[in-house]
Amino acid sequence: MTTTLKKGIFTILFLFASVLIIAQKKQYLLKGKVQDSIEIVKNANIVNLKTKDGASSNDFGGFQILASIGDTLLISSLQHYTLYQTITKEDITNKELSIYLTSKRHQLKEIVLKKTNLTGSLILDMKRKKNDPKEINAVTLGLPFAGRKKLSQIDRKLHTATTSGGLVPLDLILNILSGRLKKLKEEKKIVEENNDVDAMMVKMKHFLASNFKIKEDDHFRFLYFCRSDSLFNKKFINNELDLIKFLHLKSKEFNKIQENELTKDK
Repeated sequence: MTTTLKKGIFTILFLFASVLIIAQKKQYLLKGKVQDSIEIVKNANIVNLKTKDGASSNDFGGFQILASIGDTLLISSLQHYTLYQTITKEDITNKELSIYLTSKRHQLKEIVLKKTNLTGSLILDMKRKKNDPKEINAVTLGLPFAGRKKLSQIDRKLHTATTSGGLVPLDLILNILSGRLKKLKEEKKIVEENNDVDAMMVKMKHFLASNFKIKEDDHFRFLYFCRSDSLFNKKFINNELDLIKFLHLKSKEFNKIQENELTKDK
């Protein structure tokens, strides 16, 4: 085989591989519908974790989002468990996604039992109440973790993954070696980002269009854009004035990016 022929074959293979890579990275506009076992799900957050683009389901559960094969979508709703869905070749072919979320089971608040030992005599019962005001609850009974802040689902997973009985933390070592601990930390980061975006949406929803000129379809995309910025501070969420200033600053940058994208499309 001559050198020229070898170079020709190599060039063809290189071009073929390049075409495959470009095809895999090409983005497609996918339509989807979010629902649970009972009904459609409104206002669910859909985020492409690779591109950071976001969308939200409308009153009919529908949404649109750009994605490529292999991209992972994070779908969340306040009343449902978070779902991760990877885009497949079949999804690209169908150009439609069916998202099914699982409803959360809401736990009842802790019930506090009070000592009464009522005798039926108003005077005696009032005296006894003053002399023995102690309540029976998790703290007074000395139960484990009593009085501590309740852990979120992801924090419970991390606690379980990093603690174990005995002198040697075997669970921690195994979870580090397997990569599970790293994945849990990444999941915690995503959950916290998602919670921050939800909190900002609740506070700033009515300002996004009127004050910051953000289109309704871009609301979640804009908030994720702000949340991923290095200047973002979680304290902004509890200080409405600081949050407005920050969003106003980022809205100018976001709208400029949007204008540039529209210009390129034309």
